[in-house]
Amino acid sequence: MAIEENPVFAILARSEAASLAKELNNFTFLCLIVMWFNILSSINEVSKLLQSQTIYLPDVVELLESSKNYLETYRSDNGFEELLTEARTMALEMEIEPVFPSTVQRKKKRLFSYERQDDPIQDPQKRFQVECFYTILDVIIKSVKERFEQLKVHSNYFQFLYDIRKLKDVNREQLLKSCMELQEVLTDVKTKDEDIDGMQLCEELIVLAPVVSASMKPIDVLGYAVKNGFAPNVAIALRILLTLPITVASGERSFSKLKIIKNYLRSSMSQERLVGLATLSIENAIAQEIDFEILLKEFANAKARKVNFL
Repeated sequence: MAIEENPVFAILARSEAASLAKELNNFTFLCLIVMWFNILSSINEVSKLLQSQTIYLPDVVELLESSKNYLETYRSDNGFEELLTEARTMALEMEIEPVFPSTVQRKKKRLFSYERQDDPIQDPQKRFQVECFYTILDVIIKSVKERFEQLKVHSNYFQFLYDIRKLKDVNREQLLKSCMELQEVLTDVKTKDEDIDGMQLCEELIVLAPVVSASMKPIDVLGYAVKNGFAPNVAIALRILLTLPITVASGERSFSKLKIIKNYLRSSMSQERLVGLATLSIENAIAQEIDFEILLKEFANAKARKVNFL
């Protein structure tokens, strides 16, 4: 028995249940479910890969580009027709009429407007497509493009360092150009301090390229250079490259370890404490080996209040 028909519940609860069921049992709601499922499914796959510890910047750029292309393809008449087809199939299974409900369009009065107002869209399906489907996808595509452009700029400067072995087949002038551009990026604008020397970096890469194997990743090349004590500019460039954040907490908080910690209970928690808890959660293997009894005693002694008993 449904809640709206069950006399056990209060009249207010039954009325709210009936109103909620009326809002959910319509074709517009089914279209929104299908649309968000398709969008979030494509984004969720990319977000999971972004959390990998072995993913590099060019891979992220490629993933974001594929996600952007999918969203741009989905934002079309064909994408909208596919959405309607999936929603109609669900509607038939749920015994819901596959028709957009008609609503009354209210005209908003504007004072001192010199532009003619657009004619309201009378067709409910066309109105949903223009005011909901296109609007949501435009916002999502814009956000993805912003991240894509930022990462693409960084990737263009550091991309040649991801596979150093291939540099033996690269023209020296082209390699020198890439090294000088990287030197300019890694130069402080105010103090003019340079992290690397572009000329020396180019010569070191020419010597290092035939030595490293094809299976060596940037972190392996860094270890090889440090262990043998040569190619200091390559070592510095690789250190910077390997510590570049592929993703940021503000954009990935809902898909990261911070989601477990930052919830409605964190209203008064400081950023320093949040970072500490996030570190404990991420490095849980190391945290389990720590003897907390000693730390608790030191914390208790530091925080204990001295009480004078009469």
